[in-house]
Amino acid sequence: MALVPGLSWSQDQLRSEQELIELQSKILDLQAMLDADREAEQDLETEIIGIEKQQLGLVLERDGLNLELAVLNAVRIDLENRKSELETQRVEALESLEEIIRARFVLGRQEAMRYLLDGSAPEKKSISLAIYRYLIEEQVREFENLKSIEAQAETNISEVQDNQQEIDIMLARVDGKERELEAIGQLRQTRLNEVRTALGAGERQLDLFVKKESEIELLLQNLRQQEEQKNIANQGLTDEELEQRAFARQQGKLPKPLNTNIMVAFGEKRVESGLAQDGILFDAKDGDAIRAVYNGEVVYSDWFYGYGQLLVLDHGENYMSLYAHNEQLKVMLGDWVQTGDTIAFAGTTGGLSEPALYFEIRADGSPDDPEKWFQE
Repeated sequence: MALVPGLSWSQDQLRSEQELIELQSKILDLQAMLDADREAEQDLETEIIGIEKQQLGLVLERDGLNLELAVLNAVRIDLENRKSELETQRVEALESLEEIIRARFVLGRQEAMRYLLDGSAPEKKSISLAIYRYLIEEQVREFENLKSIEAQAETNISEVQDNQQEIDIMLARVDGKERELEAIGQLRQTRLNEVRTALGAGERQLDLFVKKESEIELLLQNLRQQEEQKNIANQGLTDEELEQRAFARQQGKLPKPLNTNIMVAFGEKRVESGLAQDGILFDAKDGDAIRAVYNGEVVYSDWFYGYGQLLVLDHGENYMSLYAHNEQLKVMLGDWVQTGDTIAFAGTTGGLSEPALYFEIRADGSPDDPEKWFQE
């Protein structure tokens, strides 16, 4: 994570510490959200398992009802077949009974006349009549038995049909419950997919936050090390030497970074952008040596959009100097340079058509006119 050009060490440290605090708060919030999502995921998975178990139970119940229905259907078919057989027997018995009654009626009249005329003994006549009467009664009893069997078959068939209707109702209930469970299961699965998607996104975001946190902590560590190195460098210096290091007292005393003409002054508008310039633009030749205007620490030494190869020196007390469009940078991040040291070589990087040096002085992050800082 690079330092931001134009900010002092203390500003950069404060910004980084605030960013770290905000990021750690976001991490805690995100972790709490992920914990809640994981708990919701477990609850939904448990609920879906319960629904699947209920669905399995309904499948088994349906199978059992279908088996009962098959058995009842077989019984009903058997009873209907038996009823048909009984009906045939009843019709045959009825026809036989009608013939017996007709025959007995005719026979009875003939024999009654004969009994009266043949002079037979009364006892013999009584026995014959009793036999006729018994045969008729047996036919009647058989007929009544057939009617009873037929009625029982009707009752059994009715009971079977009632049982079949009850099973149909139970099957309809099972169907309804299955549809209800399927709808609930689909809703829970949809919600589970949403939670898992959110979990994936949240975990990726958490990874980014954690990496960012590590970068900021590393930056703060580097900043502290730089401050310690600066304090070590200042140890043993006299008050006069420390006073000389105070950039704020160097106004009108600084050497120019490049002893050439100024092409664009502070505050003038640049042709390509039309914006007022925060620094000045020195004429240069490829490879001209660029020198530090004052003691300081290199806090940026890299390419930067619009500036090309950029170098930023921190002079302490929130003062910084900026050198842009260099062809080559000679010093690296964290280096300590002295006034007049060669720190870069002029070039055209950052979009220039001709070699030049862009130079700024910033106080508390705001640009200041560099020309008033240079010695006459």
